[in-house]
Amino acid sequence: MCSSKSGAGTQDPAYPSAKALCQQYKLQPKKAWGQNFLDKGPSIQKMLSPFHLSSDSQVLEIGPGLGHLSQAILARGARLLAIEIDEDLAPVLSGLAQIYPHFQVLYSPAQDLDWRALLPYSPGQLYVFGNLPYYLSSELYCKALLELWEAQGMSFLLQREVAERFAQAPKSKLYGPLSVLGQTYGQVRLGERLKASAFYPPPSIESRVLILEKRPTPLLAPELRSAYWAFLQTAFQTRRKTLVNNLQMSPWAQDKESSYLSSILNDVKIEPAARAEEISADQFVQIFEILQAGL
Repeated sequence: MCSSKSGAGTQDPAYPSAKALCQQYKLQPKKAWGQNFLDKGPSIQKMLSPFHLSSDSQVLEIGPGLGHLSQAILARGARLLAIEIDEDLAPVLSGLAQIYPHFQVLYSPAQDLDWRALLPYSPGQLYVFGNLPYYLSSELYCKALLELWEAQGMSFLLQREVAERFAQAPKSKLYGPLSVLGQTYGQVRLGERLKASAFYPPPSIESRVLILEKRPTPLLAPELRSAYWAFLQTAFQTRRKTLVNNLQMSPWAQDKESSYLSSILNDVKIEPAARAEEISADQFVQIFEILQAGL
């Protein structure tokens, strides 16, 4: 199917196109699972280029599809665990596994698995990649951030509007809890916009790469991330309300004096009338840690 002599860190030019693989294995992309397979081309390099993958790297890939991104990851020497929902793709992916001994595929809905439990602990050398299906992109993005907080970097292909929403800065109407969660983890930036021709079959929407690079010093203790996520969801529960009003009946402020939340915001140098969309990730962490300590 493909040559094992591809240059280190490059796509194998002998690896067939997505269309050719579908024809060879008589595969029909499944609309119900949002299957638009990432094809060979320069987009793959742009997903990987921010990170220095090596034989010391452990990679989790969500939705390998026909293996084009997988092959480029494996060519860099990394150990790769991929989660794929479609067992019909097994003949294609098993061909890669025969060439690259550090490639393993689990066939399961990714949202049903505990990702942390699947991976050996390798601090500083864990990376997450994925061409996320549009109907599950928020759920899988959140899962990656909550379960793999120690990952050195992440790179996802998302619907363009979704990627841009996740990368929004404060004081934008699109800035929301997943924007904050990503920016608490690290630097979030937008990568290349991909045309429909980068996929097979071509989707009806435009896609964009979203790149996350871990902060050198975490803003938040890992054991607090689940509670922090619940806090963020409460903070943005009703966008037209102030942060104080959204949090007033939450576990963090119940049975406290009415001025309790306002005084905390004052300590963090935030106006009591501020809404959640005005507050940065750094400020959210400060507020959360004060509230958490008061429980």
